[in-house]
Amino acid sequence: MPEKHKIAFEEYYDVPLTKLTRMEKVMVFSSAVTDIRLITDVLEQQGLEYKIVIMSMGKMRNRDGFNQLQTLTDWDLLPQVFINGEFIGGISEFLQFDLKAAGLLAEARVE
Repeated sequence: MPEKHKIAFEEYYDVPLTKLTRMEKVMVFSSAVTDIRLITDVLEQQGLEYKIVIMSMGKMRNRDGFNQLQTLTDWDLLPQVFINGEFIGGISEFLQFDLKAAGLLAEARVE
């Protein structure tokens, strides 16, 4: 995954999670050790803009942020995927999600 898509959660401590989930049409909250290649491969193949928010669990503020994310989504695991600001689930849910119905594929590059 290109580095341009990664952002560190600690850079956005002061941004409300509800705003952070809408930063791009597709936002993925993950840890540095979570394998999200299945997600990023689809996003890259479709030419979609996205951001990966890296939550380093070694830092207390990131753990607090993860706890807030869990409260927001009622989901205990990473990754957590948001499309158009709406939580859709993790990897399995993303792979089953209809990107076209969400209006995302109209923005994709034509190759």
